[in-house]
Amino acid sequence: MDIEDVVRRILFAYWPLIVLLVGIGIAAPGAYHLNDETTYTASVRFVIDAPDPQAVNESTAVADTARSIVTSPSHVAVALTTAGVTKDPVRFASRNIELQPLGSSGVLVLKVKDTNPRAAAAIANLLAADAIATRIEISRSQAQSMVAALTAQISDLDARIAALDAQTANFRAIPVDELNGLYAERATLAQERLTLESERLRMSSSLALRPQGGVVDAADAPTVPDASRAPVDMALGGLGGLVLGVLVAALLATFRPRISGKRSLQAALSAPVLGDASESEAVGGAKLTTKIQLAAKRAGVTRLQLAPLGRGEQSDAVTRLLAERMSLDTGLAETTAPGHGQAKKGNDKPLVVKRLDLSFPSRNGDFAHTGLLLVVPNTLDKKALASGADLVELTGWPVAGIVTYEEDQGDRSAWKASVAYVSRRLPWRSR
Repeated sequence: MDIEDVVRRILFAYWPLIVLLVGIGIAAPGAYHLNDETTYTASVRFVIDAPDPQAVNESTAVADTARSIVTSPSHVAVALTTAGVTKDPVRFASRNIELQPLGSSGVLVLKVKDTNPRAAAAIANLLAADAIATRIEISRSQAQSMVAALTAQISDLDARIAALDAQTANFRAIPVDELNGLYAERATLAQERLTLESERLRMSSSLALRPQGGVVDAADAPTVPDASRAPVDMALGGLGGLVLGVLVAALLATFRPRISGKRSLQAALSAPVLGDASESEAVGGAKLTTKIQLAAKRAGVTRLQLAPLGRGEQSDAVTRLLAERMSLDTGLAETTAPGHGQAKKGNDKPLVVKRLDLSFPSRNGDFAHTGLLLVVPNTLDKKALASGADLVELTGWPVAGIVTYEEDQGDRSAWKASVAYVSRRLPWRSR
């Protein structure tokens, strides 16, 4: 089986199914985005008081810290209230707020979406300022509390040292041993104070040298609305429908094979395809009636039985109309099958074409010199093919040829219109 046969058995045989799934894949995203509101995106760039990252993973860590702040429901609720927007903060944070690092730098880009451009800009600026303030409060509160604790300890030591100085002011009245003890205690307290003072100075210097957060570029109210995702989603849905349609068609072609195309029909039924039932004008230099006569002559038969292999009223109607077209009653019956030039015209027998009637075998006439003319839809399933094979085996008649017709997939009015179309094009209708 070559590629052409695969395409014919899958795409051509099941194209309505594929088109349907592609249409569903396109229509579903379109319906989903049908009521989408126009949104605007405001962006603000800012930095928090974190050291400059030296690698991408450090930049990502800084962004994760800021993202956890700006998407917190409590912080989002405050920003929405301040901006005068009444929305669910949890839903808004998950769908309308996006924060990403700018490359591997420490600059963060905060984007906020809203149907109101001014509200989007206001919320973005509020959340950026809140992230900076929250980060400062978290990172510096512990250091500041430690500085305050050191300051309190130093003050306590100062008080104790001052008390010792007051005691040793009248050193002449104090015994030598006691005075030496007071001097030793004061030296210990002074050394302890010096240590605490050094630690406080170090922490104060660390706070002073810590990176400062701030807004790099404040958000302005956007003037251009966001592009809709509907075209992209519809394209992806159509592509998914196409893939699913081809997959389902391949499965159906494997478990419920269907034959379509002239070459495949000829190979399956071992007979030539003579044309379409709706043909009345010359096609390729010969009318359908002429082709049927030539096929009968080639098969050596003078009587053709029209046998429909399709199912439904459309198949019966097309067969009946074709039988009328080739019937003796139409005036075409006296037209003899063309010879090869050796026989005399008077010796040729007229070609008789009738519709096969299995319910009354006697109506089918003499079995001698009788052949079958199969009337099949353009796409033939396995069951109809087996029916045709059984018919050929049962009758023993040769298959002179095949006449196809376009099978309608719609309702009864559609196939009636098809039959009317064939009927209008019959030659005897114009007489």
